[in-house]
Amino acid sequence: EQSKKFQKKFVDFSSQIQFFNTDPEMQEELKKHDLKPVEFSESGHEFWAIAADEMNDRILISDYYDMRLLSWNYKTKKLKLELEHVGSNMDSIAVDWRTGNVYWIDSGLDAIMVANSDFTHFTKIPLQEKPVAVAVEPMSGKLIYSSASISELKDDSVTYKITVCSMTGKDCEIVKKFPLVTKVNALYVDYHNNDEPRLFYTDEQIHNAFVFSTPLDNEKIKSAEHLHLHMQQKNAEFSSIATYDGWLYAADATPRYFPHPEHPEAMVKKHKVFIAYSIFGNSIQS
Repeated sequence: EQSKKFQKKFVDFSSQIQFFNTDPEMQEELKKHDLKPVEFSESGHEFWAIAADEMNDRILISDYYDMRLLSWNYKTKKLKLELEHVGSNMDSIAVDWRTGNVYWIDSGLDAIMVANSDFTHFTKIPLQEKPVAVAVEPMSGKLIYSSASISELKDDSVTYKITVCSMTGKDCEIVKKFPLVTKVNALYVDYHNNDEPRLFYTDEQIHNAFVFSTPLDNEKIKSAEHLHLHMQQKNAEFSSIATYDGWLYAADATPRYFPHPEHPEAMVKKHKVFIAYSIFGNSIQS
């Protein structure tokens, strides 16, 4: 509580939700006119995880500092508080587009939380390791999550793995683990060209960030034969990914330093580089 008071008194920070046309070529037009469409902004908060709930015309956002789950209706332009002080760190959100159920990672409780679409009922899927990211594939009834745990090598290093379960958290199977994956911060399920669903996931090796995909079939995920590398960025850490209409988007959370425009000897710290790739092509925009 003292930390929050200090931050709100002495630190000027705010969170904003922004929207842009998904066509990367439009980004150049936005830059030319210095357009930054802001849906809403709140001071003293940090928006962290985000997910689209198209069934209910809303965006779901977690507020990391105040432990809230908010929704932003992109038709009425209204912000609504859905949950408050439930669990602790809401690190990742996924929406079951068939039922409207909402899944999110609570790394403070070491659990995946599940709620119905109006948040009148929710339950907890407890885990034995630290959950990191979550995704769902309603057509086949699959819940996918990544988790971190202390290495079995007894050297206090952290290892990651990807697990596929039923939507209720049962019948779990580990489909990838160290050394096949090193650090899985984000997951996403895509239905590109109406093919079988593909699981997209991030990985990181020696300050290089990657995005891979594989058909969402347990045996195919385990095999390197079906693995496709989509994106690679040096000195980066992808904190979240999403796909839309043939484009792959990634947020790079690595702090970057640039010379101050008026004081070259000073450095300016910037966060979150946003990158767009063609799903089966090269980098287009950052």
